[in-house]
Amino acid sequence: MLFFFQEFILCDIFYIKMVEDFTVKKRNILILIILLFVFIIGGIVVFYNHNNKVNCSKDALKFKQNYEKYNGNMIKYNNKSYKLRNLDISKDNPIIYLKKSDVVERLRKGTEVVLFGNESDLFTREAIPVLFDVANEFDCDIVYYYDSNNISKDNELYKEVINIIGNKRKDTVSKSFTTPVLIFIKEGKIVDYHEGLVDSYDDYTKSLSENQKRELARIYRNGFNSINNGVCERKQQW
Repeated sequence: MLFFFQEFILCDIFYIKMVEDFTVKKRNILILIILLFVFIIGGIVVFYNHNNKVNCSKDALKFKQNYEKYNGNMIKYNNKSYKLRNLDISKDNPIIYLKKSDVVERLRKGTEVVLFGNESDLFTREAIPVLFDVANEFDCDIVYYYDSNNISKDNELYKEVINIIGNKRKDTVSKSFTTPVLIFIKEGKIVDYHEGLVDSYDDYTKSLSENQKRELARIYRNGFNSINNGVCERKQQW
């Protein structure tokens, strides 16, 4: 009787050991699966971020080159000649170029900052340094850009853009924008919009004064504040 009882105890111990071994193996397999999943997701994120940074860098460099090549050039505006200001743009600027097919989508979806301007435009060139400084304040590393001249030349795109912007434009009659145009979109809605520079800027032979820069910065800052907790977070006060 004692013999059978001992065998029963041994069987019980053996069974428990098997169950424990199986549980340990199952747990180890589960851990391996989780680690593999984390590794795969991590690899995807790293790959995406790398590609995104490469694309951003290419666009930032393109923007820098396109704008700086007009440094000191003479242009005609309202039948008068003006010298374009010199720009020294960082190669780490936040610009990403929009394709024509993406313009409308960016204005209607998500939380974005969109700039319409042109490298040979007096006013866009005055705005760029101020805009980049304020964007940096808010830690905003993406400003989408599209050439305003291409909008004016494209009837279909122009109508779509005007339809989205509505009566926010300064001039709702002519087929043009007062550049630069800076649009702040939050969750698919335009929450702030600004055309041109500041009303007091009327001597185009000179760059913006320090007071005018501060005024324009406040205007841009209001725009970034309107999408705060969206794509940008405030870092410091000007």
